Amino acid sequence: MSEILLKYDNKSSTRTLVEFSNGTPKPDSEFQCSLYADKRLQNPKFKNNKVLVVQGSHLKYVGNNYEDRHANPTASRYVLMEVDEKNQVGKIFETEYFKLRPIIGSEDVDIDEEREKTEKQLEQDERSFTERQDDLTEVFGSHRRKRAMVTRLRNKVKDSTDAVQTAVETIMENADTSLLIDEEGALDTMIIPCCKTAETVEDVYPLTNIFPDHVSRCLIDEAQKFIHPTGAEITEWKNQGEGLGSRFIVEHAKNPALAIVQNSQIHTEYACCLQLMVCLIRLYKVKSSEYRAKTAFTDLVEPVRDWVLSEFFLDGYNRNRKMPTRMKDKVLAYAIVLAWHMDSFSTDGDMIKEAFSISQKKLSTHVRALGGNVNLLSKNGFKRTNVILKLPLQFPNTAFKGRGQAH
Repeated sequence: MSEILLKYDNKSSTRTLVEFSNGTPKPDSEFQCSLYADKRLQNPKFKNNKVLVVQGSHLKYVGNNYEDRHANPTASRYVLMEVDEKNQVGKIFETEYFKLRPIIGSEDVDIDEEREKTEKQLEQDERSFTERQDDLTEVFGSHRRKRAMVTRLRNKVKDSTDAVQTAVETIMENADTSLLIDEEGALDTMIIPCCKTAETVEDVYPLTNIFPDHVSRCLIDEAQKFIHPTGAEITEWKNQGEGLGSRFIVEHAKNPALAIVQNSQIHTEYACCLQLMVCLIRLYKVKSSEYRAKTAFTDLVEPVRDWVLSEFFLDGYNRNRKMPTRMKDKVLAYAIVLAWHMDSFSTDGDMIKEAFSISQKKLSTHVRALGGNVNLLSKNGFKRTNVILKLPLQFPNTAFKGRGQAH
């Protein structure tokens, strides 16, 4: 075997090295690539962070060059060697490594065709709506639901309620049951990952666990309008009404804390939080006709749109996507946690109610499910709602409702 002289090239630019997590592309594959760089160039922690978005003929991929490095600083590094066979010299180059993961979508479904197919199946099914629900409970139901079903069937009595039952079944058969949510499980589906053993209130719901880093960075340019806004800009926001013109957004953009204004990096992160809040307000109020449209959320930058569709919708990449109640609850929970981080974990609940058009009861339910407190303050005849997160966390008590038993 012939010897090769190795030379380390530290003057040329680094080479890009990618790995597809779901396989190896064919040699003749073609891809369209978009590379996003972190704008915080003055901060050595972020200046080298990049996000790569790759569009193939069938799938879209996304990856970054910093997650593995941050998670394991001693992880292996990759270098690339180019060999000149004529001169027997090998040049070694530094690389930027991206592990690309596919964003799984699905093809559009012909809704009318699917509806006709479902209607034909229902016409051929001689079971009543209740009987079909019982069959589902028998296979997929919890122990409590199965026990209730058995008791109901055992004590079933033929009486004058048959006419009412038939009418209810007719209504329910025509209803969209995919959007129904189990009342007992409503809070559980809304709760977001929580560190109950956190020693500081900041670590209970870390923002990095809720909002991906690459999503926040993609909002930096758009969020610049919230840094030292002019009076004319604020008036324009108010004229736009919901979202950007909400009192929460306007007041926080006009009157940030002094410690925020004095630090440009913190002020930029604060502005990105406001931009995320605008997005969450919009998501909470979006109508089904809007989010099922072909142009849904196309005004958002691509990484943000991908995150929105995958995080808050069922079948997000399908035109027939759905946003059930539990997903709306998730949006509101994200917004409350975001407001806490912006306001040192004591925020104005009235502004949240106005921004999301929700009742006091709904706000209180969400806040307590997150371990927070709702304080109703009264001063000079004016009432104000204050939403607080503090240690120790105070979650609502969930008692077992049995027949004369308490556990």
